[in-house]
Amino acid sequence: MVSVPPPSALWTLWKTRNDLVFNAKIVPAPVVVIHKTIALLTQWKILLKKKDRAKMELMIGEMSASALSV
Repeated sequence: MVSVPPPSALWTLWKTRNDLVFNAKIVPAPVVVIHKTIALLTQWKILLKKKDRAKMELMIGEMSASALSV
């Protein structure tokens, strides 16, 4: 469970990089990458066991709060 955010963040960075390289899409602000990571985690949390979903929701909430303070 602890290893979920770093891989998801790396995946989001990779996809954002591909959008820049192959589609010439420029990210307007770094916080967009954080929001994309939150969206990815939100989509994937339904695949977790019920006991781990609560932890994921807490983690997503913390990430959202951090993103709002940027």
